[in-house]
Amino acid sequence: MKNLQDLALEFTNTFVDPDLTVFNPFEIPQVRRLSITTTVHFVPDDLSPALRRAIFSSLFFPGVIDLIVKLKASDCGECEDYFDDKYDRDFFFNKEINRIFRHIDQFPLVESFCLDIFAPYSCYEDSIAHLEAYIPLNMLPSLKRIVMKGNRGFDIKEPEHPDEIFYQEEAAVAPRISGDAFPLLDSVTLDLRIYCAAACWIQEYLRRARDRRSWNSSFKLIIGRKNSMGILEGSYLGEKALEWCSDLLNKYKDGGEYEDFND
Repeated sequence: MKNLQDLALEFTNTFVDPDLTVFNPFEIPQVRRLSITTTVHFVPDDLSPALRRAIFSSLFFPGVIDLIVKLKASDCGECEDYFDDKYDRDFFFNKEINRIFRHIDQFPLVESFCLDIFAPYSCYEDSIAHLEAYIPLNMLPSLKRIVMKGNRGFDIKEPEHPDEIFYQEEAAVAPRISGDAFPLLDSVTLDLRIYCAAACWIQEYLRRARDRRSWNSSFKLIIGRKNSMGILEGSYLGEKALEWCSDLLNKYKDGGEYEDFND
């Protein structure tokens, strides 16, 4: 364990008796690169969210520099009994993010954060999936670089309840302690199918940075779409990044195309 610098954690669902274990704080200081993968399920009796909340409330990674969080939506086939008449599905990845990021001292040195969202398409033509996620800036005080990936569009918003619990036993888990960090970012890379929500988030971040007099003129926005030759097409510095966001959002307001930029 002393030489462990790369660590990958993956969590799946569990159907167990709801006797929740409260874990003691545990530091893993030697890890430098950490990957966390979880699956958000659509079944109401899935207890794994409560278990993940308990586990991450105890884990601290004071040496991690590169952090990857992969959030997957469960396949529609395993939960079709819970669809409504229109096969609508809501996946609140933002709640899952709050189950992972539990304390301001949990990831104090992370400089690179990648958020990767994946949700399979339904076999039902009239199925609608609503996805929500967000970037926990206030929990990553040393953050410099963000990468957002997603095979489907998702809204970027914080959950309505920052530390939601599902049953009474969860109250024994240490509460979430939010930070107030506002890191000065060097770059944001977007590898998305739909860019509108990300453009809105970046625009808000850059305006807040300017208001706080922490504007980084060398900030770079990198667009991960590919042209016909498979080459990354765009990067925008400083004010140009803000202009790109404004242009895209104005195009959306005017009813223009804003999705499927990979085509």
